[in-house]
Amino acid sequence: MSILEKNHDYYSKQYPYKDRMKKALVCFTIEQTLLEIGGVRMLSAVDKVLEQKYQCKIIDCYENPQFFHETIKYLFQDLHTNIIKKINDRLEDFIYPEQNLEFIEKTQK
Repeated sequence: MSILEKNHDYYSKQYPYKDRMKKALVCFTIEQTLLEIGGVRMLSAVDKVLEQKYQCKIIDCYENPQFFHETIKYLFQDLHTNIIKKINDRLEDFIYPEQNLEFIEKTQK
């Protein structure tokens, strides 16, 4: 069994399909928004701080939105509210916005 298959089995057992899709959607939305606003530099800066401070990646922010919020706040100070708002607006535009409500609420604290 390859590493990819082992990882797939692990995540399949740990997270139901619906949760994996929500997690992927949130991650994709965060990355796309950061790239649109500040390009690769902004995305790289966020990745670097998440890794150094919390030993995680953007994909892990679905379970720990406070890590993302604190990182954005640390890096971009007053601009962080605009970044969070843009991400949350995009998440609300998807078919099932209530599924992303928990992430949105946690990032606004």
